[in-house]
Amino acid sequence: MVIVGLLIAGIMLATDIVEATEAQILVREIQEMDMAAANFKEKYGYLGGDSPLHTPAGNGDGQIIGTATTNDTFDGEVSNYWRHLSEFGYQPDGVIYSNDATTSFKPGIHIPKLSYGRDVGAIVGSGDGSTPFPGSVYYFITQYKFYSSTYFSALHPFSAVMAQAIDEKMDDGLANSGNVVAQGVGLVSTISDTTAAPDATAGTGCVDNGDASIYQVTSTNERACTLAVRLMSQVKE
Repeated sequence: MVIVGLLIAGIMLATDIVEATEAQILVREIQEMDMAAANFKEKYGYLGGDSPLHTPAGNGDGQIIGTATTNDTFDGEVSNYWRHLSEFGYQPDGVIYSNDATTSFKPGIHIPKLSYGRDVGAIVGSGDGSTPFPGSVYYFITQYKFYSSTYFSALHPFSAVMAQAIDEKMDDGLANSGNVVAQGVGLVSTISDTTAAPDATAGTGCVDNGDASIYQVTSTNERACTLAVRLMSQVKE
């Protein structure tokens, strides 16, 4: 029994180490994206996608908006964000990202593919102006798949434990405030819609059923959470 207990403890410790390493790698990737965003804005005076100096041109209003009223479509400034940055030189996947998602959409081709999970990437778009998205621009980090035309589907990539670890490394560790927040997604996600709240189902959700600021770290669902990270919040002054 002692040997079995030691083996279980060793496995749990190894799992914790792997998760901590994965979280740190993901944080570093987001920080690199943030630095690219800041360098682009410093050079041109505009955010990628929103820049009227690049082709296709944005309107220069400081927001990243698709042609639809919500950002579940990959078009307009939303699709041009990574196009502009990759033409500027940010090419972690070795490509100039495509802004054409009429027949396909895939991380690594249209947006940066992050190292965590499968087809996890970061679309950049503006929040809808209400808490916790007060009109700011965010990375919406989730698992993306093509749905139809320019629409994409989204699936949660993170456990509540992993989401909390990332939040603590980058922000305040609270799921509903600050620069990193938990976000709900659907089969076809309106990622800028704050009514798509994170799952609070007891036992399987992302956040606590009674307090949405707390990540539900006892959740048995290994894919319970999606995260939104405020653009350029990780750039040190």
